[in-house]
Amino acid sequence: MSQSYSFAATLVSFVTRAGEFAYPHDHPYPPTDAFVVYRSGSAVLSRTTTDWTADTISLTSSAAGTIVTLLLFGQEAETLSLKTGYITLLRRTSAGQVAEFLDGATNEIVGSFPVPTDWSAGTGITVKLLHSNTVGSNTVAFRRDSFRNRDGTAISTIESAVNIDIAVADTNTHLLTWNVAVANYAVGDAVVFVYRRLGADASDTNTGNMQAVFWFEYQTA
Repeated sequence: MSQSYSFAATLVSFVTRAGEFAYPHDHPYPPTDAFVVYRSGSAVLSRTTTDWTADTISLTSSAAGTIVTLLLFGQEAETLSLKTGYITLLRRTSAGQVAEFLDGATNEIVGSFPVPTDWSAGTGITVKLLHSNTVGSNTVAFRRDSFRNRDGTAISTIESAVNIDIAVADTNTHLLTWNVAVANYAVGDAVVFVYRRLGADASDTNTGNMQAVFWFEYQTA
């Protein structure tokens, strides 16, 4: 007999016969582990010789007539969904979701967002930049720094002086992504990053201004 419980566990009792055989069960999810609650006599039930599938228990028994009771544990597959979050941008001359990086000088944008409470820890967090240039040629030189801000602790540097060169082929909009180093963060932390255009650097050969919109995407728990 078998009985299913709402917390995805199934209690299964059966009488063995000698040799290999399969026994059906009605566990709602494929079991991931098993615990022997009670057994009478001797039965071979090691994990290496026992197979738990979505609807069958297969095992090899050393003797017939052995009463075995198992508690099977299963877990429903986690369903993740992609969500979008918003980033606060700060600059001396402007604030808002649209940032402009001028040519011929170092321009700095500070962005920040809290790690969401429904974030599925360990999955990717991606910052996205949709940018366009007033001049469609050559290279824009960028530099990124990122930090972790956590209540009660000093701010931690995650990345420092990471250079990003953007080859500008035209004045159309283009998408850039930055994968946040999620191992350094936890729910409730603030991700803080600084983007600089090194507009006066010799490697920045684009002569126009760049505009960019920032947001982030993450997987929910």
